[in-house]
Amino acid sequence: MRSACATNSARAPPSFSTAARDRFQNWLADKYENVDRLNRAWATQRWSRKLSSFRDVALPVSGPIKGAPERLLDMWRFYSDETLAFMQGLSRLVKRLAPSARETTNHWSENPGYGFDYLKQYGDIVDLPGIGFYPGTNPEDRRALTAACFFMDHRIGELGRPIWCLEFQTGDFGGYGSPRKAMRMYAYLSLLHRAQAVCAWTWRSMLGGEEQYLFGLVDHDGEPGWKYGEFKQIAEEFGLLKDRGLPRSVSPDVAIAYSFESLKVAAGNPSYYKSDYTDQVLQAYETLELANLDCNIVNLRELRQNYKLLVVPGHAVMDDASAATIRAFVERGGTVVMTAYSAKVNAHNQVFDTTLPGALSDVFGIRVGAFVRTRSHTPSENAGGLEKTELRLERERPIVAFGESRYEPPIDYYEIVETRTATAAASFVNTLERSPAITRNRYGKGEAIYVAVPASTAILRPLLASLYPALGIEPGPATPPGVAARTLEDGSTLYVNTTGEDRTVTLARPGKGSLSGVQYDGELKLSAYEVDLLTSLS
Repeated sequence: MRSACATNSARAPPSFSTAARDRFQNWLADKYENVDRLNRAWATQRWSRKLSSFRDVALPVSGPIKGAPERLLDMWRFYSDETLAFMQGLSRLVKRLAPSARETTNHWSENPGYGFDYLKQYGDIVDLPGIGFYPGTNPEDRRALTAACFFMDHRIGELGRPIWCLEFQTGDFGGYGSPRKAMRMYAYLSLLHRAQAVCAWTWRSMLGGEEQYLFGLVDHDGEPGWKYGEFKQIAEEFGLLKDRGLPRSVSPDVAIAYSFESLKVAAGNPSYYKSDYTDQVLQAYETLELANLDCNIVNLRELRQNYKLLVVPGHAVMDDASAATIRAFVERGGTVVMTAYSAKVNAHNQVFDTTLPGALSDVFGIRVGAFVRTRSHTPSENAGGLEKTELRLERERPIVAFGESRYEPPIDYYEIVETRTATAAASFVNTLERSPAITRNRYGKGEAIYVAVPASTAILRPLLASLYPALGIEPGPATPPGVAARTLEDGSTLYVNTTGEDRTVTLARPGKGSLSGVQYDGELKLSAYEVDLLTSLS
């Protein structure tokens, strides 16, 4: 099997050079065609910023000082388009020089400092999705573990192809390795998330350069370390599983929307968007992980496949194409769940002057107006020139009544939602307004659900679980916390204990472990970081 690989794209910070500025000016000229359109898009009438020419444009960053939000978003689009153009050019070169090779890359499009809009053109830059699988050497870091899995699904998108772990973490900077058996656990976890290959990084520990203390399978003196034996076990076991329906090929019923532009909008306005965008997406993703459900990560501007449920967490930017996708999805009979901080700005990073959620208030049947900070609020902007003290006061701890249960999500913000055609499905029970926390609205053949708090597993988990039966979505295998599982094409189930503690899985029927050789009756016991492939005996 031949493949070409480009690595570590979008890792370094962008250039703010004169040459970059000139290219930015040309990019704007291509996008807006004339300066009048640019002036309208950038609202240059405010603070006397009117432009007479594209050559008046400067990059809106000067050291720690950032410019107007409209300009910043276009700047990040420009850098993203340059990265995509480079990768497309590289792909064309590979296809010309090695037409039989398949191309993949372990880019870092999710990098919060730079990154790029991978989902915008990902079908044009890779044949096989690829990733550097770096969950870290501490499996107890659940956010990192969840993010590593999310990044895999993000790279796959809607391509429907397996992913290669082109750099599969064997050690860390200054850390020899993960706890024993954790590397093997990571390998099986990647199989659950549609991996076809795991390539050790590094094989031999480097003898110089920046990564000489990133310890590989083979030590600096050329002698295999204990990790070599663990990776050898991975290779041998993967060979035994080659006829068990791997790599996994799935058609998920659920999709999560991801937006590079919303990432940049939220990061550029931290006084308002206090909930980190990536954290919100990971909260939604973790909700599905806990149910052992597969999902696709999708671009709202171009939805390629059919789904029963679409989750839209903190999607601040609501351009015309994204709004049209949500509207059409619900009209045709789909169910969408959108959370707070969504649909706040248009394609130019300007707040809507219409009813919120912007461009979609009729679909959701609500008006979002006021909002509440549950903790004392001190913005990063120093209004009035007076130094303000961050008091860190907790003013409210909202409780949500949903069904027969009450939930206390870990939030510092909620929105006061007014129902128009929607009905309240859950409400705050201890706030001043007792306003709806979750609303539901029939629109066309489908349903639009709005959650008045930032995406939180504490709320999304019971909400989505309540939707699955009516939508015909079958959750994955039932497991205790920390155990991931998927059922393979042949009916066997792969269980992965991602924790450093023993876990017991209750079984509906007896089975035999293909990896352990153990027969289980009633329950499957997995020690720390252990895995097994269970075949039913009945």
